[in-house]
Amino acid sequence: MTVDHDALFSAWKVVTELADGLLDPIDTPERHAAAFKLEEVTWAAQRARPELSSLLRLLTENIQNYEAVAFPQPVRSPGQVLASLMTVMDLSPSALAQSTGIGIEELDRLVTGQQDLTRAQMHLLAERLHVDPLIFL
Repeated sequence: MTVDHDALFSAWKVVTELADGLLDPIDTPERHAAAFKLEEVTWAAQRARPELSSLLRLLTENIQNYEAVAFPQPVRSPGQVLASLMTVMDLSPSALAQSTGIGIEELDRLVTGQQDLTRAQMHLLAERLHVDPLIFL
């Protein structure tokens, strides 16, 4: 791939001026809010303009980096995650057991941390709960 560095640098200068610092790492709540708003607009626009996907990735990464520091999440066990999802979705252990084929006693051991989730269980639960299986890691 050949890159015209002068053209790239000229274009980047214009983009930087137009973005008014929103492409830099986020360090304040105000910049976070502005970047989040731009991310929403970019998300909607990128369907019609796929070339915006790189801007969307940059914004998303900057937002995630800021949020990881500004809003740290407590470390939760896979069982705690499962229990929270069941509560939020108002899903009883018996209903989850019936829809996944995982026994009620086994679900109880998973929720209480007495038993680790297997990869197969993660996928079954993720499919039933409509989440990414990685949420249980």
